[in-house]
Amino acid sequence: MFSPLNLPVAALLHRIQNGLSQVELVYTSHSLWPSPRVPAPHAKLRVLVLDASFNPPTRAHLALANSLPPIPSKQQESHGTNSPTSGGYDYDVKLLLLSVRNADKTLKPGDATYLQRLEMLKIFAQDLKQGEGLISESNVAIAMVDEPTFVGKSEILQTFFKDRFAASSQNYIAQLNFILGFDTFERLIQPRYYGSEQQMLTSLRQFFSPGGDDSSVVCARRAPSSYTPTEDVDFKIATEFVSTGRISFIDIGEDLARCSSSEVRNAIREHGLEAAEWKKVVSSEIASYIIREGLYNTLEMGIQVSKFETDELDFWYSPLTSLKPGHEVEQSVMSSLISAVAWVRRGVAERHPKKYVLDDKELERVSTLARIELEDARIELERAHEAAKSMGKGAEGDEADDQEDHNDEENWVDEEDDAMDVDSAPAPKSKDDDLSKYKLDEYDEDIQTTDAGPFSNIKGLTYYKDNEEDPYITLKEDEDDEREELEILPTDNLIVIAKTEDEISQLEVYVYDESQENIYAHHDLMLPNFPLCLEWLDFPPASSSTSAPSEKSDFGNYIAVGTLDPEIEIWSLDTVEAMYPNSVLGRPDVTKAHVPVPLGTGKKKKKKTKHRTVEKGYHVDAILGLSWNKVQRNLLASASADRTVKLWDLSRDPTNGMDDGTVGGAIRSFDVHKDKVQAVQWNEKEPSVLLTGSYDRTVRTFDSRSPATGVGAILGSDVEALRWDPWEDHGFYVSLENGIVLNFDVRTLPSNLENPSPARFTLSAHDGAVSALDVNPHIKGCLVTGGTDKLVKVWNVTDEVDGGKKNVSLVTSRDLGVGKVFSAVFSPDDPLTLAAAGSKAKMQVWDVGANMGARKAFGSKLREAGKVLREKDSNSGGLIGVVSDDEDSDVEGAEE
Repeated sequence: MFSPLNLPVAALLHRIQNGLSQVELVYTSHSLWPSPRVPAPHAKLRVLVLDASFNPPTRAHLALANSLPPIPSKQQESHGTNSPTSGGYDYDVKLLLLSVRNADKTLKPGDATYLQRLEMLKIFAQDLKQGEGLISESNVAIAMVDEPTFVGKSEILQTFFKDRFAASSQNYIAQLNFILGFDTFERLIQPRYYGSEQQMLTSLRQFFSPGGDDSSVVCARRAPSSYTPTEDVDFKIATEFVSTGRISFIDIGEDLARCSSSEVRNAIREHGLEAAEWKKVVSSEIASYIIREGLYNTLEMGIQVSKFETDELDFWYSPLTSLKPGHEVEQSVMSSLISAVAWVRRGVAERHPKKYVLDDKELERVSTLARIELEDARIELERAHEAAKSMGKGAEGDEADDQEDHNDEENWVDEEDDAMDVDSAPAPKSKDDDLSKYKLDEYDEDIQTTDAGPFSNIKGLTYYKDNEEDPYITLKEDEDDEREELEILPTDNLIVIAKTEDEISQLEVYVYDESQENIYAHHDLMLPNFPLCLEWLDFPPASSSTSAPSEKSDFGNYIAVGTLDPEIEIWSLDTVEAMYPNSVLGRPDVTKAHVPVPLGTGKKKKKKTKHRTVEKGYHVDAILGLSWNKVQRNLLASASADRTVKLWDLSRDPTNGMDDGTVGGAIRSFDVHKDKVQAVQWNEKEPSVLLTGSYDRTVRTFDSRSPATGVGAILGSDVEALRWDPWEDHGFYVSLENGIVLNFDVRTLPSNLENPSPARFTLSAHDGAVSALDVNPHIKGCLVTGGTDKLVKVWNVTDEVDGGKKNVSLVTSRDLGVGKVFSAVFSPDDPLTLAAAGSKAKMQVWDVGANMGARKAFGSKLREAGKVLREKDSNSGGLIGVVSDDEDSDVEGAEE
């Protein structure tokens, strides 16, 4: 159940590090967390919070997490203190909390990355024993925050638990018990972390007071043989809170108390991964992970630094630095993945796509769309031309040449004599090889260039009408060959995937030829941030490209993209090598120039510690879902992490001003949910009706003209995906984080969510989150689901003759080798063909009709729909995929 929010863990980490969220849940032991599975007999839940920045987690940490609440002493009871815990029972809730910021420590070369620490925490959480009291089942979660102090963590978590309980309509109250090692406890009572001793006492009294945060601290005593007193710690400060039971001490045994993470790291660095000493300090599962990942073994593996390790770095890039002269720090490779897939039906794409041209008209369009004054853009282009003439001089930042006086001969050195064996007397050069025409003598003459501006980092930007006019291209293209390579036949489908690989996010466009069972990459489009959702549309948005218009001016071939940015980009799929989208929805501020910059600029984003203020005209957080209205073709709906759903008019120029001061903003904004809105979809039969699902564990459907009259249902878990049933205008499916798929009839749902809202049927689909869901548009009752259990399943839903109930049966299930399945979508043209992709950055097209059981199950429905399955001679089992150079064509898994 890793990443319950259906976002890659790296994306959750990005949200925390950039202030987009205060708390992000990475793992929960069950979907109701933090509410116990068995209702607690008391309203105040005892929450164990273990500061879990382990590097790595040891048996001592496990003992702390498994410790029972201490029994209050008679002295504490005599003070009339309401002890935060009562002995004999386990904690009701356990939270392993990883902070990406430490008050003292920064990540060092050789440390485990944050992603690796989270993976070890997942193993650690599974090592925790079940509770021994009334709450007998594991109730554990892993979360991330960006707060170094316990006082700050307490404040954030109080708000988090309050919102979490309110969203699930639970009346529990969280009472936080921070479990600390002795070294950490010393930092808790050191004034230097607060500014002064008086400020420390004020903060701690708020932290411990029943009228304040009502938190407590439980500290493990240190083994005397391994304890060195800290000089600047005055333990008398803690007396006030020890006497009232707010600070307690426990023993975990001297042997365990000696265990430390540094002991593990040092042993591996000195003796290697095969040494036996360090393996006694950690659990066997953690030891296996350390060996598998090669952690801390810098002597053999080299020093690695993750791109997620420092606040100075942007989300995807980590510039190479040096620890010692001649020793570069290597970047760790991020897990690649495909987060979304979209089909384009046959006959829509232009047969001969256009090439993107950055001419004056396009520059004017981009400038307007990006909020840059035209004159500024022209100046930037002139600067780029000057830089091109100087062959790279004048670039700024890391790309800049040294600013020293290159005319000084002392600053230049000759190449080594033994760099390459050459003849002693080189042959005389012909006139054609004469380098004088390049005017190298003038290379070092200064060119007047200035800094700043979004285009100033473009090196050598000089554009020509075509390559024939470019004097630096000596091998001219064969236009006929290129035209043939880019040709898309009317019988071809396009498949668009949102992919992140090797630190780069992009859209990859594939051509799928069903008749030849062939799929190949056509072109790609760079994205400014991590993509989360895709939606195909044929309506040409306002402010579209100035390239030559298509013959079908009222229709086009576009893809809308939602990313971690609060903006929606719309790209033409009929233009290759495009540098900028055709339209951008949701740019709020006219005064802010915003041109997509290359990833890895190292810019720090201002940290925000609270929810962003919701705006009516634009989103202020990540775009999680998109839906295009196929009837009212100019309408696009978006769902966001800012808890709103917005409606956009694609015919409206996003660069034109609005009456409220915004620019090209949303025409409607709906705030029908209390938490992040994960999914949204229009009803094709009722084109004004929207269906939405949220992390507040509710699903709602309403008329966009009167949202207050909507209906909905309370669910048992967070929403992962949803779909209207194209065969019933009143039916829809919802998939949940707990592995369940529900089917509802809108006509039976209440307007008041406090009333019962039973589903027509419940399907236990996957062991883990059902992150992918689609309903077949060709065959009634054909459903596909994909989950974090790596399986893609096809279901058959039939109606009973008597009673109108529905029967659901599993037709086929298969591991397609794509990892955790994030997207599975039926083809718009072939009745039993689907595309699936996931955490392995691999996309597969599956012809389900190649399965005999599927042909038998859907045979009668296919005949009723007038569909015919073409017989195919294939040994692939119906799978067609793009095989990379470094992998076999063998497909993981097999059909059941």
